[in-house]
Amino acid sequence: FERNGRFSEKKPVPHLGDDKTNIAKVRGFYQFWSRFESWREFSKYDEFKDGDIEDASCREEKRWMINQNERIRKKKKKK
Repeated sequence: FERNGRFSEKKPVPHLGDDKTNIAKVRGFYQFWSRFESWREFSKYDEFKDGDIEDASCREEKRWMINQNERIRKKKKKK
């Protein structure tokens, strides 16, 4: 958790704790990590690059390409 905490948009990152840790801190820890937001960018995995999107034949195709890229980024971000 400490290694991945460096990618967090929110600081400070809560520590794991031990068996004597207060239950409120434990809940806070799980709440933080279940809503974890990373600052990392995953555009290198895009299926369609900027030039491809600009060359789209219509607005609907352009939106579809952008949505595909966002889906891919979301999957990579969850890993």
